[in-house]
Amino acid sequence: MNPTEIRKYLNRLNKGKSEESIFTRPISKTVDLAKVWFKSPKKDATINSSVISHDFFFIKNFTGIYVSGAHMIWAMIYTGTFYLNIVNRVTCLML
Repeated sequence: MNPTEIRKYLNRLNKGKSEESIFTRPISKTVDLAKVWFKSPKKDATINSSVISHDFFFIKNFTGIYVSGAHMIWAMIYTGTFYLNIVNRVTCLML
């Protein structure tokens, strides 16, 4: 994931053309948690490992325009007694 790709998603969100490849849920007035599919899943696709979504945070300004995005790559670590989910890598873009 690079800043050019994040900018592409921000532009699609701001133009209202995210189609069925970006699903957002607000977690505050200015931050949305999102699932993004790099390729839109087909309507008849079965849910399996070939249909992978990616986790993003998209940040809006106070007028509702998306101005920043952060792509999260999670890693699961087994500690011997339980699993920890940690962020393995973050790619951010600030406009």
